[in-house]
Amino acid sequence: MVRGLAMVIMALDHIREFWTPTAVRAEDVAHASVLLFFTRWITHFCAPTFVLLAGISVFLYQQKQTSKGVVSRFLLTRGLWLLVLEIVVISFLLQWGAFNIILLQVIWSIGWGMVALAGLIWLPRGVVAGLALLVIAGHNALPNIQPVTAATLLPALVYDSPLLYQLTPRLPVLAACIILP
Repeated sequence: MVRGLAMVIMALDHIREFWTPTAVRAEDVAHASVLLFFTRWITHFCAPTFVLLAGISVFLYQQKQTSKGVVSRFLLTRGLWLLVLEIVVISFLLQWGAFNIILLQVIWSIGWGMVALAGLIWLPRGVVAGLALLVIAGHNALPNIQPVTAATLLPALVYDSPLLYQLTPRLPVLAACIILP
């Protein structure tokens, strides 16, 4: 039910600009109505909800399985499929081939989270809890990586959001708006 509610709210945000004739941005509190602002504000809970539910689903799936190897393989393959889906399908559908850009967003983040969990499930829970606290507490201690260059692309993909990077003049622009799980 929570996933369905998040999908309805997300759909509200994604179609709002196609169905409303307003010329103001929903985030512009000086010009937007309270209802218009609320329709944009509430959608900020969608991506974190999807990431949270992905983690809960992994936990529940692991409770049913007797082998960590089965769970690890499942997480690795599911995560890699989500990465491919984000790059090949979602990027294309969001722009309908009109732009030369690769978008890396929530599905990309969930995919890498599953790939990471494929290895993390082998660690003791105390170590995983410590790593989780380190990520949460230290997230804002990392420097903002600007400008994004070839040398800083990997750390920027892991931490910075959003970012744009031109791989080569012939390849698409890499655009990331990643939410860390």
